Amino acid sequence: MVGAVEEISSHFSFGAPMVHFFGAHVTEAKAVSFSVPEGFVLNVVHATLASGNAAVLSIETTSLDQSLIKVVVGTLRAKTCDQIKLDLVLGSNKAKLSVSGDGVVHLSGYYQPGPPDVEDEASEINRLSVADLTELIQKAASRVSKADADELDGDEDDDDDDVTPAASTHKKRPRAATPTWDQAEDDDDDDDDEPTAAAAAPKKTLVAPTPKQPSTPQSSSGDSNKKKRKKNKKKKGVLTPQ
Repeated sequence: MVGAVEEISSHFSFGAPMVHFFGAHVTEAKAVSFSVPEGFVLNVVHATLASGNAAVLSIETTSLDQSLIKVVVGTLRAKTCDQIKLDLVLGSNKAKLSVSGDGVVHLSGYYQPGPPDVEDEASEINRLSVADLTELIQKAASRVSKADADELDGDEDDDDDDVTPAASTHKKRPRAATPTWDQAEDDDDDDDDEPTAAAAAPKKTLVAPTPKQPSTPQSSSGDSNKKKRKKNKKKKGVLTPQ
């Protein structure tokens, strides 16, 4: 069955050239064993019930301490749950998927490049001589110093170009020119010729109001004199007997 898995995988590829499609069929009679190529990992994404009434999908692999593990990863039922998402990531450790039940399960996923091998890089460093290591360190130091110098130059250029508002507001105002002696005399003459507002305005003469004389009431003696005159006129008009 391993050959069948490799045959299906070889006919499908997509995206980047280092990513390849994976597909396999699992039944109760035929389990699927995985052989992941070196430098790759296998992502088993979906499991679908293609036919049958039910299927219980299990995986068998080894743990970190190389102990054997066998667990159920999903249960499929017709017309109820005919597809599940697995998201199983399998590496260089051997693994096997099996089914119990009358169903036929289709698996789908993809291969992709795995993480870099840290042990290989460490072994390559160990194979380098002291002279090679010294040369690598010097090259790295020169790159770092050059980058720091370029960054420092860029910062200085930015500081020169920037003008703060505070600096622009503190600019000194130009001083007025000192007048000469002749100009000062001309200014004094102009000031003498121009009358001030108080001097130019005509002076108002203040006229004191005349006090009103109080009206004196007519004395009673005046009334009596008028009465006497009237009596005398009447007497003159009367003829005396002879």
